[in-house]
Amino acid sequence: MRLSILLFGLAQAKYIVPGGRWHDTDGNLINAHAGGVTVDKEGKFWWFGEYKPEDQVEGGGVSVYSSDDLATWEHHGLALQPIRDHPYISPENIIQRPKVVYSEELDKYEMWWHADNSTYGLLLQGLATSDTIGGPYTFVDATAPLGNWSQDFGIFTDYKDGRSYSLYSNGDRKEGRDVYITRINETLTGLEEVVHRFDKFDLEAPTIIQTDNSYYALMSHKTGYRPNNVVAFRADSLSGPWSQPFTVAPLNTRTYNSQSGFTLKIKGKKATTYLYLGDQWDSNSLWESRYIWLPMDINDKKKTLDVVWHDVYDLDVKSGEYKPVKGKEYRGIHAKTAGNAFKQEANFASDGVILTGISGNDSTVTFEGIEGTGKPQWVSFYYQNTDDMGFGDQPGGTPDRIGGAWQLRRISSVVVNGDTKNVETLYQRDTNKGIILSTPLQLTLAKGKKNKITVGGLWNGFDTKGADLDRIVVYPAEKQMSAKEERRRVGLYPDNRVAPLLKTVGGKTTDSKRSTRIAGNKRKSDSSDSDDSPSGDIRSQFAGAKYKSEKPNEDAEPAYVPGSYKGTAFRGGARKLEQARSRRGVESQRSRLVPKKSNSRLEQKPKFKTYSPASPSGPPPPAKPTFKTYAPASPLRPASPAKPTFKTYAPGPTSPAKPPPKPKAERPVFNTYGGALNIDPHSDSDPNEQIFLSSQLQKSPIRQATPPNPNETKCPMCGIPVQLSLLLDFAASFPSVDPFAMRIQVQSSFCSHHRRHTAASSAKHPSIVWSDLPSRIRAHLPSIRAFLEDPDSQPSHYRKLLAKDIATGRNRTIMQSIMSESNSRVRVPGYYGPRGARVMEEEILDALSSDLREAAVRDVVVSARGVGVYVTFVLVLEVGIRLVMDDLGLEMEDARKEMEESAAWGTLVNEELEEEGPSVVEEDSDDYGYD
Repeated sequence: MRLSILLFGLAQAKYIVPGGRWHDTDGNLINAHAGGVTVDKEGKFWWFGEYKPEDQVEGGGVSVYSSDDLATWEHHGLALQPIRDHPYISPENIIQRPKVVYSEELDKYEMWWHADNSTYGLLLQGLATSDTIGGPYTFVDATAPLGNWSQDFGIFTDYKDGRSYSLYSNGDRKEGRDVYITRINETLTGLEEVVHRFDKFDLEAPTIIQTDNSYYALMSHKTGYRPNNVVAFRADSLSGPWSQPFTVAPLNTRTYNSQSGFTLKIKGKKATTYLYLGDQWDSNSLWESRYIWLPMDINDKKKTLDVVWHDVYDLDVKSGEYKPVKGKEYRGIHAKTAGNAFKQEANFASDGVILTGISGNDSTVTFEGIEGTGKPQWVSFYYQNTDDMGFGDQPGGTPDRIGGAWQLRRISSVVVNGDTKNVETLYQRDTNKGIILSTPLQLTLAKGKKNKITVGGLWNGFDTKGADLDRIVVYPAEKQMSAKEERRRVGLYPDNRVAPLLKTVGGKTTDSKRSTRIAGNKRKSDSSDSDDSPSGDIRSQFAGAKYKSEKPNEDAEPAYVPGSYKGTAFRGGARKLEQARSRRGVESQRSRLVPKKSNSRLEQKPKFKTYSPASPSGPPPPAKPTFKTYAPASPLRPASPAKPTFKTYAPGPTSPAKPPPKPKAERPVFNTYGGALNIDPHSDSDPNEQIFLSSQLQKSPIRQATPPNPNETKCPMCGIPVQLSLLLDFAASFPSVDPFAMRIQVQSSFCSHHRRHTAASSAKHPSIVWSDLPSRIRAHLPSIRAFLEDPDSQPSHYRKLLAKDIATGRNRTIMQSIMSESNSRVRVPGYYGPRGARVMEEEILDALSSDLREAAVRDVVVSARGVGVYVTFVLVLEVGIRLVMDDLGLEMEDARKEMEESAAWGTLVNEELEEEGPSVVEEDSDDYGYD
């Protein structure tokens, strides 16, 4: 039995299907979350959004897609690519809710976003520019908006005067919880003045839609990744007065399980359509979160706005008209039940009956007599999922009583015509009791009226229950594709699997431990949502059967590289996008792909896309080289010299027979530690695969098979000798990892591990009682408060450094400041390390938030770089000096010297802790970043 996700035909979808799995023209899942759509001069739509790799929540960069119809999307790679060790756009940074606007003054495209660190301690707005709308975009700056905090970000452009406005919430702390409308200057490079503040409504994700007579501001409640009832305000002008907030969708639907993100006005020749572009987050697999794009019904006379649900609709962007697609309904009252599934009275259901008790493969329901076309068709499943205990719009909602954890979805199995070899997965997110919602799935039904659809339950991390079903609606097949669109289908994968998302950024592999830590950070975190199954798929439910996992193999070669153009291997932010468009650029990049190690799970072979579009009239493109799974293709050999042609009546000369070659002694293959690798002749894998189990293959003549010291080995990353026992103990925490053949991510983790071990074993610094640290910090806060009120009252080395950066023209941005003096400037409070810095930052912000806001108004050093930067680079270090003085009894200058000398040690030993808390998440904590 195979678990599959049906991709066939999705790439060319003409219908808009809210909540469906949307794919680009290459057949890959569209990965552009919490973004916005910009229209260029030619009327083409450009969709920018957060790129979320698998197993990594933040720091993926900004994806860009283009479309002529808002339904067929072509991928152009990363418009903004992360840069390692960059202070604002590294893989460890927050790059959220990107929006792009065009500056006529500069003839450039300006990208804005919420820029932050992993702890949400900066709360800035990022800016990058590009000469072309598709990018690549170059980072310019990250600033505090008029000295304030900025979290969820949006942009609105008034079509009447052409001015653009920044929309942002200012965080979750007591002194924040507002939403601002702030005018952007005419060059779109900075903010001018606040136009309106929505005071203490404690909302986020703002977006504004404009009609001829009104402005409507839509905003979301703060519930993390859980959906909520989006509200709207109405006004005649942006400066107000604004109305009281009102809901935009039927109550208790939680805006059809979505969060506000962006709105779009489609003004056509015949009509104007207003679109709500929401996000349907999936905290179990963020990279596969869906999109809820729906029309809005706006009535300026009644002063109302309603987001209207349609399972499937057809939008004509030229006429501005849309029309719902009509489907055929099959009600649950006529379905057949099996096992413990049964029909139960429900006065809110279609016929007063709902199908319940669906679970596993035995308790199922079957809809019969379904008419199909023989082509892929959308099927909407109307359901109720009652796992909604304590599920409100308030941040402090109470989690389900099932193990004290959120259960945000059920998963049903869908089988067509008894074909249990192909089981489709159907996600059914929570609903309130008595509320019927729908979720779509694309199925291929046989032509005729004899189709059957059977629905069961799959493992969702808690149980195998499927949601209660009311009815299904089957929609007609989508429009016929043109010949040009047919050619684009070359990029679809034959096994219909989701293409694996790349795990590298800027050509370097992402540290898996760091990715896990990022995923655990306090952003919209519902930490208990993850499935309990080890690999995240549902293979265990069909033992001994063939399957296709919904989760791609994490070690498979990437099908495309972020930063690429149309899927080609394009790495490195310094290269121009035009290089990827050329055949030569693509070939040179492709040769740098590095084979990866296999593991015990199914391995996907690397797939390479067509590098140039097929010409309708020209010759077909040259054949692509075939690559083995683990070794790159052999280089082309020069043609052999032509052999002499002999006439039939004269035999050619014969060469004397050569003696057989002497057998060569097999040379053992060595790994980086000096040990020989034994090639297993009985293995099913290619010998090249076994050779590549070594992280670096030694090609030199045979060396000694063991290191000089049998108790030592070398770190595969840095080459420093380390104790063999340290390596073996470390590898023991990864049961499936060979300590002498670790992947690059694990090698990097081990390198950090042994450096921390070495630093800790040579400790000469005072031990820290972490439980006492908050109270020790609070004892010094009166001194810090006095310093905020009168900076001249206490000399501060770190304030002088920051003031120098501000006053020096060459350090116009913080990034330039950091890069120019990074070797001589301490960034953490000495041996307290990042862990101590985090505690100090939290205590300062909790106790001095009002003082900081006042200081930002009167103190240019605070306002110029923002409160977050001032806290991190001045106040935290000042507190650190005082703690070192307490620990060692030193004077201030000696304590500062000690702190700076021990900073490297502290960074290694006292790194920031991963989040390991109970599954009950207090989402109203100030530390949590709500998207």
